[in-house]
Amino acid sequence: MSERKLRKGWAEAPLSDIATVVMGENPPKRALNHDGRGLPFLRWSPKFRSHPPKPRVWCTGSATIAHRGDVIVSVHEPVGHALIATRRYAIGRGLAALRPLGGIPADWVFYVLAWIRSEKERRASGAAPVAVEWGALEDLVVPVVPLPEQRRIVAKLKKSRAFAKICRRRVEEARRNLDRVRRDQRVACQGRSTEEWKHVSVEAADLDEACASMTKTIGIFERRLCLIWAFSGQLVDTEAKLARAEGRSYETAKQLIERVSAERRRRE
Repeated sequence: MSERKLRKGWAEAPLSDIATVVMGENPPKRALNHDGRGLPFLRWSPKFRSHPPKPRVWCTGSATIAHRGDVIVSVHEPVGHALIATRRYAIGRGLAALRPLGGIPADWVFYVLAWIRSEKERRASGAAPVAVEWGALEDLVVPVVPLPEQRRIVAKLKKSRAFAKICRRRVEEARRNLDRVRRDQRVACQGRSTEEWKHVSVEAADLDEACASMTKTIGIFERRLCLIWAFSGQLVDTEAKLARAEGRSYETAKQLIERVSAERRRRE
């Protein structure tokens, strides 16, 4: 983010300035069970992604707890993949729970991590990702924008993801329809010349390629372009612009960070 010019009212800060960072620890094996007793236990996995997995292991003993609304993030490869907890979980080593402060939406932290991961993967140019060191997550520099702007960006990104999901579903339906047409044509071409069937096969292959291309484009739109627009200030009007047009003041990102810091000191 520091390589880009920050929009008016924006700021950068270590992740620990806007969220409590709780690193996961593995509980004793005797605290784990497969009987549904205690809290569902999430452990690091190479398949850790943005949807809560079906619980297979539970924990009854002392463990690191992620609360509902926390952002649970992988700090081992695949680094930066995150999900928003829909309930309380016990989390193991290789995961961390991020608890946003100052009214910052969990979805904002989720999308910030998605953007940073996308940027790091782009710059790695195929190089193997390196695990985030323990403790380094707190020092990860993240973009901070005024709260109302955060909410508008989150709403737009959610709509974009929903739109991408619909497009992906339509492409899959087209692919299934293509498979049915291909089967029907194969039956219809029985007993005909090889040249006729070759012509049908070429057309089907072209449609297959078009479906694959559309699926790739949808992924780029969802995982790259929308995030780039969001974190370059192009997805929604900035709070600074709206405040200027409406003749009002607003809480800048720097003031938001200072408020979070003051609230944290009062609690301590």
